[in-house]
Amino acid sequence: MGEQPQKVPERQVVSFRKKVSPEPGGEATKSDRPLIRKPLTGRRRSKMPSPTSDLLPLEKRPSLPPRPASNEQPDVVQAVIAEKVSSEILLSRFLSGIIDLGLAGLGGVFCAFLASRIVGVPYYSADVLGLVILSAILLFFINSVFFLVLLAKTPGMMWTDLRLVEDERDHPTSGAVLLRTLLFLPLAASVVGLVWALFDDQRRCWHDQLSGTRVVADSGN
Repeated sequence: MGEQPQKVPERQVVSFRKKVSPEPGGEATKSDRPLIRKPLTGRRRSKMPSPTSDLLPLEKRPSLPPRPASNEQPDVVQAVIAEKVSSEILLSRFLSGIIDLGLAGLGGVFCAFLASRIVGVPYYSADVLGLVILSAILLFFINSVFFLVLLAKTPGMMWTDLRLVEDERDHPTSGAVLLRTLLFLPLAASVVGLVWALFDDQRRCWHDQLSGTRVVADSGN
């Protein structure tokens, strides 16, 4: 008996052709039915954190320190205004003024000496004396404006540990320094402007009050 050939199973062919809807009046076969993809229910959607979930309640939030006002005065000026300035600062101011005037006087004498040697005028004449006074006043003005604007203290204030401040700031402005220096010489010549510091709680002279400045002890900052 001859062997019968084995029957090879037919392979199922998957077609990727576009499904065509049946004609009207016909029934759609199983292969013609549209495929419906069911949503995945096994996965869990990650819950997005709420932007306000990590915020603390208002009563538990740390309170920030109050912001100082723009017109608030510095601590150095506030400390000076709050308490009465000791009268000992007047002695330091007197010594610093003597040093500054002495430096200006020495500079005036040196300038007058050079002028008398160049021009050939006798050193003890009235013209040379007037040149000494004029040179000393000019040097005192330049010395005061330069050092007070740059460092808020003159060489005499550096020696006696003093500094100049303004009523609303720790470092004086150029306008306040210029006004104070211009008022110093005429008010100092009247003597009354300087003696007024004995009766003022902040130990301010007239040129200090009119320019809105005060002399305080230098803390070294």
